[in-house]
Amino acid sequence: TQGKLEWANKLSQAALEIQERLAPHSLDVAESLNNLGSVARNQGDLKQAAEYHQRALAIRQKLAPASLAVAQSLNGLGTVADDQGDRKAAKGYHQRALQLRQKLAPDSLAVATSLYNLGDLAEEQGDLKVAVEYDRRALAIREKLTPDSLDVAQSLNGLGELANDQEDLKTAAEYYRRALDIRQRLAPDSLAVGASLNDLGNVAESQGDIQAAADYYRRTLAI
Repeated sequence: TQGKLEWANKLSQAALEIQERLAPHSLDVAESLNNLGSVARNQGDLKQAAEYHQRALAIRQKLAPASLAVAQSLNGLGTVADDQGDRKAAKGYHQRALQLRQKLAPDSLAVATSLYNLGDLAEEQGDLKVAVEYDRRALAIREKLTPDSLDVAQSLNGLGELANDQEDLKTAAEYYRRALDIRQRLAPDSLAVGASLNDLGNVAESQGDIQAAADYYRRTLAI
């Protein structure tokens, strides 16, 4: 994976150098900067990621204000800020991204992404009621547009976590099983499958079903 990230970084850097020579401060340059920001974040270089996304945002706000491209940059900055532990800044970025996306592409997958990100932030801040509302709205959009997708599984898993946080173990297990079913069909032997199995193991252990918990944990270790 690291090798793929390094290759993606080299390609994006090369594209950026060409674009800056041919059309500096263009939307194409902003797109390359955005890609570099995503790669830097995946490599764990959050400071560099934020710088790339800020540069992309500055160009996009100048050339295409109030656009979906601006929303994309805001989303990237929000994700990086969350990774850095700056939840206040992350919430502000994600709310601005959601506002643009709801206006320009209502009920789109991009809207669902913003809703999911805001739900994740609300959970981190302990506001579980708000988190559930965001996650349910994200799930409704995803189930409508991409049923039985990995994005749907992500939303189901998030709702399972929230139910678990509220000690509603039965509901948590139901969400986790639905997420696991999708992940096993679409991405068997993936880390996501392992995460779902581990979550189900934790719930089973909390319910006192030690045998089921051990089985889930063994299956997790086998991946």
